[in-house]
Amino acid sequence: MGRSINVLFINQPAIPIAELELSLNNNNSITSHVAIPLGILYLSSYLKKYNSDVKIEALDFAYEVFNRAPHHNTVDDIINATANEISFKPDVLAISAMFSICHPFLMKTIDIFSTFFPDTKIIVGGNHATNATRLLLENDKVDYVGRGECEESFRQFIDNFDNLDNVNIPGIYSKKDLQNKVHMG
Repeated sequence: MGRSINVLFINQPAIPIAELELSLNNNNSITSHVAIPLGILYLSSYLKKYNSDVKIEALDFAYEVFNRAPHHNTVDDIINATANEISFKPDVLAISAMFSICHPFLMKTIDIFSTFFPDTKIIVGGNHATNATRLLLENDKVDYVGRGECEESFRQFIDNFDNLDNVNIPGIYSKKDLQNKVHMG
């Protein structure tokens, strides 16, 4: 890797989007569903340990939703306000989706963040991504999916960031794998 790579890790909330929207529309309080985002913390610490030429920021939407709810009326408003406050241009949006119930919020996050950062590569990981690899890669805005435990795979992904079309990294799937009909579990 010849340059510093900016990575923005994004954790998705583990609450149904319909419940969030209902609470926001009715000005009800949102119960905190904040859990420590261990997946992105592991990946972040692994990158820092084995790759010193990376800048990492983390965004936890479970926390953001809880704190921003009194000031916003929709999930879209919360995601837009949060994206608008990102202080650096990420090269990679590394989004963790641990639960399938996160899928609608994940799709909104991807749609909105891709308008703020159109040249940024998007990779999705977590349990949901492992189980919905094909579905996620069929989305035009998702570039890569990490399946299974990806500490080493994600490090290789960042190390080879400027040459990803020419490398095969175990556990990292791309649109090319869809075209080549690679088995994705």
